[in-house]
Amino acid sequence: MAGQSPSDTLEEVIVTASPIGSAEFLSTIAGGASREDLLRSGAASLADALDWVPGVTGSAVAAGASRPVIRGFDANRVRTLEDGISSFDVSDVGADHGVPLDPLVAERVEVVRGPATLRYGSQAIGGVVNALTKRVPASRDEQTVGGEATAGYGSVADGWNASGQMNLTAGSTALHGDAFIRRAEDYDTPLGVLTNSWVHNEGGALGGTYFLDPDDDADRIGLGVVRYGSRYGLPGEDAYIDMSQTKLLLRSAFGFQGVARQLSVDGGWAEYEHSERDDAGEVHSTFRDKAWELRTEMLFDSWHALAESALGAQVQQRDF
Repeated sequence: MAGQSPSDTLEEVIVTASPIGSAEFLSTIAGGASREDLLRSGAASLADALDWVPGVTGSAVAAGASRPVIRGFDANRVRTLEDGISSFDVSDVGADHGVPLDPLVAERVEVVRGPATLRYGSQAIGGVVNALTKRVPASRDEQTVGGEATAGYGSVADGWNASGQMNLTAGSTALHGDAFIRRAEDYDTPLGVLTNSWVHNEGGALGGTYFLDPDDDADRIGLGVVRYGSRYGLPGEDAYIDMSQTKLLLRSAFGFQGVARQLSVDGGWAEYEHSERDDAGEVHSTFRDKAWELRTEMLFDSWHALAESALGAQVQQRDF
């Protein structure tokens, strides 16, 4: 507006970095990508979708296996999350192992570094990459029915992708469904075609949330089921990776009156498997991972010397 000074403008912040949400408590933010950024990039991995963010790059081993690297930290020093819960994969034990999250399904991707990464354990010491989705709705849309369809094409690898999602709100219930598919062949370079650089991804999800209070979205219980599949070549090798994952998600919150303001209980369970196969389809090695995680946080209003506070706990189990 005319006459508005720089101090009057609102600073854009990433609200999930802190459970409290106040700007003074937020950690250092490296950056993020909006829905438009993700669709415009056409990237097949979270790392490639964030390669324009300062300090963030990707391992770039393959088109289907580019894990985020934040200021030199990689592997088990950077956590990849979906809606605040682990992506449940084995990308931290092998550079050619992909992350089972496709940018086509994310509403936005946030990159967090600094003190708030302690909220996600020692594995997040280098930073956190959090893909935020609508797979388990956290609020009810004003529209009863809404949807989105996208499609894209890239000539460098004769690649195309398509995705769609549908959201339905009916009284105290919100439902979500999505699906995506991605196909890209070996891509061209100034020196010729890079063989075995193809990637084929597909997946989808169904989720729903029941809101306990007809007038307030703060009280809710939601569940979702996710299926992901990926096959991608490994450049420089006569092999490819065949990956699949089935995942269950829990997102819930309960409001209170008094000092205790809100309790959130989020969790996930996943069964992951990928095999490394040669050109004939023969399996050379297989990685399996069954894991679950449960996170709970209680938010408090002002109490004596504390303006706002949060108390949380996290439990996880992994069978690799």
